[in-house]
Amino acid sequence: GVQSGKTYGGAVWMLQCVANNTKGTFLIAAPTYKHLAQATLLKFNQIIPTGWMEYNKVESCYNTIWGGKIFCRSTEDPDSIEGISADAVWADECGKMPLRAWENMQARVSQTLGPWFGTSTPYGMNWLKTHLYDNWKKGYPEYSVVHYKSMDSPYFPKESWERAKRDM
Repeated sequence: GVQSGKTYGGAVWMLQCVANNTKGTFLIAAPTYKHLAQATLLKFNQIIPTGWMEYNKVESCYNTIWGGKIFCRSTEDPDSIEGISADAVWADECGKMPLRAWENMQARVSQTLGPWFGTSTPYGMNWLKTHLYDNWKKGYPEYSVVHYKSMDSPYFPKESWERAKRDM
């Protein structure tokens, strides 16, 4: 659902990955630099425990106090994430990313066998459906899908839900 807490959930998931592998290397990706700055990292910054990490603007990454790194990248150029070997990847609004980004993100965790976590509203019949949702429906154990309506979030205003039902 829209405004249902997906980005917040992704940020929490990434912090759990860091807490479980403090010296690890991670990747946070978003479809555009604007989205990365205005939504993904904005939410991530809101929940980082004090003192855990500092952001390095030059490298576009967080350096953790334990020696780990979290690279932050846009997938406007899907090949911009080449060369990163990650212990885990979080892709926010991945449904807006091109298929090449999905392929490259999978490659980033191929050596570590790390998890990939995507948060997104479905934006049509793209790779998110054919490569993730359909594989989940086939029962492949590597895939998990959680879907819910905006109204399922206790923070989503009922008035917004009712107006959308009426007007859309």
